[in-house]
Amino acid sequence: MKKRIISALFVMTMMVTMVMEGLPVHAQGQASNIISATEGNTTFYITKDNGLWGYGDNYFGQIGNGFKQDFVAVPYKIMDNVKSVATNQGNTFAVKHDDSLWCWGSNTNSVFGNDATREILRPIKIMDDVNMVSAHRGYAMVIKTDGSLWIAGANMPNLSNDILNEEANKRVYTQIMKDETFKYISATQYGAFLINENNELWGFGRNNNSVLGLGHDEEVTIPTKIMNDVEYVAGGGSNVVVVKKDGSLWVVGQDTDGEVTKKMDNVLYGFTTSNGKSFFAVKRDNTLWGWGGERYFDQMMSDYKSEPRLIMSGVYFASAGTRHLIAAKTDGTLWNGGENYNGGILGKETKKTSPRYPMEKAVDNIKDAPAPWALAEVREAEFRKLVPPEMQSEYSKTVTRTEFCTLAVIMIEQANEMTVEKYIQSKGLSLPAVSPFEDINGLSERAKNDILAAYTLDIVNGTSATTFDPNNPITREQAAKMLTATATALDENTSAEVPSFADAEAIANWAKPYIGYVFNAKVMTGVGNERFDPRGGYQRQQAYMTLLRLYKEIKGI
Repeated sequence: MKKRIISALFVMTMMVTMVMEGLPVHAQGQASNIISATEGNTTFYITKDNGLWGYGDNYFGQIGNGFKQDFVAVPYKIMDNVKSVATNQGNTFAVKHDDSLWCWGSNTNSVFGNDATREILRPIKIMDDVNMVSAHRGYAMVIKTDGSLWIAGANMPNLSNDILNEEANKRVYTQIMKDETFKYISATQYGAFLINENNELWGFGRNNNSVLGLGHDEEVTIPTKIMNDVEYVAGGGSNVVVVKKDGSLWVVGQDTDGEVTKKMDNVLYGFTTSNGKSFFAVKRDNTLWGWGGERYFDQMMSDYKSEPRLIMSGVYFASAGTRHLIAAKTDGTLWNGGENYNGGILGKETKKTSPRYPMEKAVDNIKDAPAPWALAEVREAEFRKLVPPEMQSEYSKTVTRTEFCTLAVIMIEQANEMTVEKYIQSKGLSLPAVSPFEDINGLSERAKNDILAAYTLDIVNGTSATTFDPNNPITREQAAKMLTATATALDENTSAEVPSFADAEAIANWAKPYIGYVFNAKVMTGVGNERFDPRGGYQRQQAYMTLLRLYKEIKGI
């Protein structure tokens, strides 16, 4: 076995002590999500009714309509009940809501992992229990619902025999790194990148242009830890973008001579074109920025060189192929722009001159989805039935007092495998015969019952003797109190020292003991720069993530 000595293992390691549940899409090499732009100028998107659609280049049959053709000018509906989509040049992957993985298009090197190489012109099912998929030419990686990592494709990066046996059939999915569980992956040209449950970034691969950030450009055949506190990674060609949990964006590869370079702050996520020559980032204020050296996008940026330029506002997801960019806006619309090569820009006639366009509205009713940093844990929470179906949308919406009561009640029921009514009885308590809160009468029976159950278990209190304020959004310090009170209701010892935060004076005295428990139990964390941001809003996806962590803490998972 040949092992490489990584002399600069922590060249990229920039520890961030206080991390956040985040505020961060996905193109070639990036993992599954609701939109994807490909290298060949094809666009895919998922609508609110869970339908998957595609338009643009169809040379390899990647749109799944049964044909291979130059381009599809009108969006084609491919399939229903789709949760996420991921693409590569010529092939497409979709994960359905039942966690099944489907594939179609070019199958060179058996990238679909079905032990075949013949192209597939309509979707076929490959495997079950899939959470996320990412692919590059010749190989694909999958995270299953249990967090395990699988890889397939005859042209996958070389792995030592300790990781992948020499006799293994690379044309089918094989599990690697069996002792780890993962939350995010990115398959790129020169490196495979993995983020585990501890937010550690790992990588292996050809490492051209030192894209692995390890201080050298030698091939890495053993998955190697690169850095800590990583929220998101995406690569294309000879460059890789990393976003840390403090919101800083870093670039490594050809454009930085292998040196890790900080580019921006306050970033949700960043990504490159499939050839890695243009860069984009969505910031926490939902603005989309771009920079790089290609003129395909010169209708969007007044200066397309090294400094980021604002492209548009109101964006929550974006994705780029080599020549075109797509963006899902917070109003549920899809926009596209760039060079109209092979019909990649919807509504524009394809011409040999391949004209370039600014970002323009293309489609309505785009589906919502968890942010990349939240995707793995939110999907696990949904898989463990901790999130009711009616709340599996509007993930960035601030969670209300009523919604948090429902989530806490569901978590208690799942943790104890009994109804909350029976659990309350087991504690020697009883629900109030008459609700003390006059302002919840207009709610559904489910919502009223959840509020009263949470009130009985002392998870929540009223805002007065007769009011609950059910639709009021909660803050981070209120979330800490409710999470800790839920743990107390489940007989957990929640005593803990209050951590030191730079904004400690802004934290209400009543909240400090609760923050101590959730912080020490790693249920909630800070928001960077040693702050807690007590009055900051708490999104639905953050509530799902933290209740999942509390559930696993209680169950010892």
